[in-house]
Amino acid sequence: MLKIGCHLSIAKGYTHAGKQALSIDANTFQYFTRNPRGGKAKKLDEKDLADFTELVEKEKMGMLFAHAPYTLNFCSDKERVREFALQVFAEDLERLAKLPASYYIFHPGSHVGQGVKKGIEWIARGLNRVIDPSKEVEILLEGMSGKGSEIGGNF
Repeated sequence: MLKIGCHLSIAKGYTHAGKQALSIDANTFQYFTRNPRGGKAKKLDEKDLADFTELVEKEKMGMLFAHAPYTLNFCSDKERVREFALQVFAEDLERLAKLPASYYIFHPGSHVGQGVKKGIEWIARGLNRVIDPSKEVEILLEGMSGKGSEIGGNF
């Protein structure tokens, strides 16, 4: 079955977003896990999660697409920036483990002059620190075609 969706806000909850998707005949959707600029995520509402999970199962919705904030930079030349990225990433993976099947999309970041090889090393190191194989969240690295020092700018 073809899965078609759009980008929706979860500000009013996951169930509201799911119903909004269904109202336009979508059977999946993408959302930001928190403000696209980063920061603290809204506390999860257990009833909303239960209602949303029931809705997804009842309506046979497809995989959901959770997008990380744009501010994550796994390969920054600044340790505090890398640590922030790892903290947010780990928090999001914990949250996504409580939701129906989701993909977690993130931009790997900019090597900021360190070079692609060093950037990829930082990304691999970071992912190895935060990925928990017991959690069933698939991670997608979104390319940054033509962005200069962004990792994933070309293949």
